Amino acid sequence: MTKLLEPAVDSVRALRPEVQDELARLLLQVAGEEQPVILLTPEERADLAEADAEIARGDFATDEQMRAILAKRPCHRQRGYRSAHAPHIAPVARAASGAP
Repeated sequence: MTKLLEPAVDSVRALRPEVQDELARLLLQVAGEEQPVILLTPEERADLAEADAEIARGDFATDEQMRAILAKRPCHRQRGYRSAHAPHIAPVARAASGAP
C-alpha cells in the first residue's frame, strides 16, 4: 500500500458504512473488478427524476448556496471553497498553472 493510499483508507474508515461501501465499489471498479448493478429504491428513483427535472429547467445552486453547503464539510473547511462548478478541480488547476 502506498503512503497516499494508507491515510486515504484510514479517512474512509471514519465515514458512514453506506459511504464506505460506495467508495469500496468505486475502488474495486477502478481496479478492474466488475461490480453488480445497484437497484434504486422507489424513493431514490423519484429523487433522481426530480434532479433530472431540475437540470432540464436549469435550476442549479448559486455560489453562495454551495459555499454554505460545503462549509459544513470538514474537508472543504480546510481547503476553502473554490468554484461552484468544480470545487475539486480548481485547486489542482491553479497549482498546475503556478498561480498562488
